[in-house]
Amino acid sequence: IPPHLIALSITLKHYTVLRSHMLHLRDLSYHPTATPAPILKNISFDLAPKQLGLIIGPSGSGKSTLLALMNVALSPAECEVEVLGQQILGLTARQRRQVQRQIGTVHQQHQLVDNLSVIHNVNAGHLGRWPFWKALWSLVWPQEVAIAQQALDRLGIGDKIYARSDRLS
Repeated sequence: IPPHLIALSITLKHYTVLRSHMLHLRDLSYHPTATPAPILKNISFDLAPKQLGLIIGPSGSGKSTLLALMNVALSPAECEVEVLGQQILGLTARQRRQVQRQIGTVHQQHQLVDNLSVIHNVNAGHLGRWPFWKALWSLVWPQEVAIAQQALDRLGIGDKIYARSDRLS
C-alpha cells in the first residue's frame, strides 16, 4: 500500500472461508472521468480471514474511494479485485448487491435518520433485500425485531431499540 494511504478499518461479517483471503487487490487504479488525475494508482494487497486492515492518510488521499471499491460500492475499470472469493469486475448491479450483503462496513458518519427509532435505522439495512411492501410496512410496524435486537445486544445497546436515534449519545 502506498505510504500516503495507511488507514481504514474493515469489518467483514461472518463468512465461511473457502479461500486464503477475504479481499484481494492487484494493480488497482481508479480514475473517474471528472478528475484530472487518478485517485488511486497501482494498489495491491490481500486481506486474510480475521485480519484487520488499516489505511490512514491525509484528507483527499483516496481512503474513502478505496473503501468504496473494497465494499463493492464502486467498480474499477480494470484490475484484479476479488472480494469474498468473487471477482467484482463485470458484475451486474444485482450481483454486486449480493456481494455487498456479505460485507459489513462501519463508516465515520453513521448516516442515521435522527427522528426515527433505532429499530427503524437498523432495519434500513434490510431495505435492499426486502420486497417493497415489507419495507413500507416496516415503517408502521418494525419487522425482524429479534434480529435487530440480537445485533443491538452485541453492541451493548439492546435496551435502546425503541429510542429515537437523535437521543443516543
